[in-house]
Amino acid sequence: MAVQMPSFTCIGRSRWRYLGRCACASVLSLWVSALSIFAPRAFAQEQQSDWQVQVRKYCDANDWPAALRVVDQRIAQAPDDLDLKAWHARVLGWSGNLAQAQQEYLEILSVSPNDPDVWAGLGSVYARQGKDEDALLALGRAVQTRSQTRRSAHRAHPSPA
Repeated sequence: MAVQMPSFTCIGRSRWRYLGRCACASVLSLWVSALSIFAPRAFAQEQQSDWQVQVRKYCDANDWPAALRVVDQRIAQAPDDLDLKAWHARVLGWSGNLAQAQQEYLEILSVSPNDPDVWAGLGSVYARQGKDEDALLALGRAVQTRSQTRRSAHRAHPSPA
């Protein structure tokens, strides 16, 4: 018995776009999920301080008000610290407050447009909101700025030949 292959000519152009978007959205969703889980730990540039460990414990316990309270106390001590503001946006995103997290990430990027971790955080928020095209653009920008940062660091500290 011969196996017949279905003809793809019957699938219209719009259906191909839909299938492509579904595939892209699935891959994007998996990638962003992995990035949002592992990126803060994998790309940590310094040892976590006590307050960061405390925030992570509260987040692991889904105690979002306590986690935000710790970050807010740190921001009160250093209101212009963009890393602290990024932590605030990150906790908001983890807690599901996506609109406010998006707003905070955009505010940070208006001051510091070349921070790959902030772009990745914004991409994660966009993906969770179902804004796949915006998520892809933000994540692409994260990769681009991370590559630029690495090249700049390599030029500043070339390895001995």
